[in-house]
Amino acid sequence: MKPLVIIDEEEYKITKERIARKLEELGLNIETRNLIYYNYFILKENRSFTIYRVSAKNFISQSIQGEIYHRLPYLSSSSGLIILEIGEEDLKELDLISLSKINELSLKILYRYGVNSILTHYLLTSKIIYYLATEDLFESSKFRDKLSTSDIEELVLSMLMKLPGIGEKTASRLLSVFGSIRNICNSTIEELEALEGIGRRRAKLIYDVFNYDFKEKKKK
Repeated sequence: MKPLVIIDEEEYKITKERIARKLEELGLNIETRNLIYYNYFILKENRSFTIYRVSAKNFISQSIQGEIYHRLPYLSSSSGLIILEIGEEDLKELDLISLSKINELSLKILYRYGVNSILTHYLLTSKIIYYLATEDLFESSKFRDKLSTSDIEELVLSMLMKLPGIGEKTASRLLSVFGSIRNICNSTIEELEALEGIGRRRAKLIYDVFNYDFKEKKKK
């Protein structure tokens, strides 16, 4: 089965010819959906990888304004990568100080959230996405993190960390409060929201995941 690349609808409109068309020409399956915290979602053999593509200049401004930090928990919990693009105009405007700032911010994000960043020319973005979707590197990053089923606690934590925006600390907090995945599954949005650091939106996402009726959806 060919890898599937899901592209955010707005991102698709902006970069359709430069990225989506190139990925299709390279043999990947493309779909568009409304993605919130990243703009590319790679799915290959039931394994997923997220990408947030942003220009280097916007990355600096989003970091200063704090916008980028709303995305990081979601990128962190889904093996995410930030692609920092440099365009032709950026090559003229970005000086050594700006590039040093980009590297500094990238290192902070890697250290605090475990999210990698890659700086590249904008015309190479499609090739990077293709490489991530098709090469063994994509597989090995997942298998390195695969846990032994003999350690139930780590396996349970790993399962919870697959939920949107749930990192290791939040997963541990959920288990400490609710006691088991079964209890988390049976909890209400209000009960989830009451947990420190969850919030209404994340509580609803968790609730929707555990209460998604696949059969009913399929019949429509």
